[in-house]
Amino acid sequence: MLGPIVYFFSFVLLSRGLWLLRGPALFQVGSELPSMTSWILYGFDHLIRVILFDFPEAFGISLSGIEHEKTFWISLLVFTFRFTLSIAALKAILRGFRVVSDERARAGVRDPFGLI
Repeated sequence: MLGPIVYFFSFVLLSRGLWLLRGPALFQVGSELPSMTSWILYGFDHLIRVILFDFPEAFGISLSGIEHEKTFWISLLVFTFRFTLSIAALKAILRGFRVVSDERARAGVRDPFGLI
């Protein structure tokens, strides 16, 4: 359980560190300097976009005033973070289906369509 938390904060700290090194060449932060809370919201914003299947992005909803520039390396960092979280979410969903399927099998309930 500690792995996803460490991964999340690694992304947040790496993004913040890159902004401190290169500034506006990599991230748009608005008119005021972002606090650590702003960077955590930036990471949480990407996490929510993964969990809600890009619903917030499609409707222009953002929790953070920080946006990454569309350069290759920063986009790759964001893509890798979101892709890895997507795989973890898919794995959790499939694990849930497996648990439900096993419990139904133990109870003797058959799915007429063979889905679960």
